[in-house]
Amino acid sequence: MASTKLPIPVAAARRRFRRRLLTWYRRHGRDLPWRQTDDPYHILVSEI
Repeated sequence: MASTKLPIPVAAARRRFRRRLLTWYRRHGRDLPWRQTDDPYHILVSEI
């Protein structure tokens, strides 16, 4: 099977993507309870 190599994004493209993603999250991200805890059990339960 042939391997498809994707180009590695340059630093400027990574920064632009990160900035756009964080902007989107600030506008549309939901405030979910497990984002407010460091308790591994609560995080595990949220995944199930």
